[in-house]
Amino acid sequence: MAQIPTPLRDALRLALIALLLWAAPALAQSPEPQCAGLLVVHGDGAVVTRCIAFDAPPLSGLDLLQRADLDPVLASGGLGAAVCALDGAGCPATDCFCACKGTPCAYWTYYRREAEGAWAYSGLGAAATTVRHGDVDAWVWGAGLDPPEMDFAAICGETAAPPDAQPSPSPTAAPIPEETPSAEAGNYGAFLLLAGALALLALFHRTRRR
Repeated sequence: MAQIPTPLRDALRLALIALLLWAAPALAQSPEPQCAGLLVVHGDGAVVTRCIAFDAPPLSGLDLLQRADLDPVLASGGLGAAVCALDGAGCPATDCFCACKGTPCAYWTYYRREAEGAWAYSGLGAAATTVRHGDVDAWVWGAGLDPPEMDFAAICGETAAPPDAQPSPSPTAAPIPEETPSAEAGNYGAFLLLAGALALLALFHRTRRR
């Protein structure tokens, strides 16, 4: 079997090294963390907030609650898991709706903040909902109580707000964009390196057949 000439072997080695150096920063990058807000409103009006960070894929509302370090007590039933107690308030799992056997009826009600900023009572169990970056869930103990007007930025901070929630900047002169290599340019460069290496191999095989 003919050996690959030294110049060609060196060229292939350099192309491979260049390709690895180009790909290393992209491989080292970790996905940006996702965040969702959580509100817990006790019967006396005390409010507890949590900003929960997570990685993709999205969480369910129950996953979000279980990550909030609020000691939820759950009871499983035909409609999924019911929240009996939360942050030390509520009922035992053996009698999940112990405070809802008369009037008034108190239990942990589940709300979700809609895109337009209004709270909506969730008819789905928390295990059946999907929580994405920028969402806010609320749990309220009591009868007929709504969560306070608190949005994602108030819980997680402005820096964690999703792109569509950032305030529009005031009109100013357009800044001169910095020239930075784009991802498309980097992909094109890697393609050229790989194509060049394959072309050198093809040339070597054609030369050897002559």
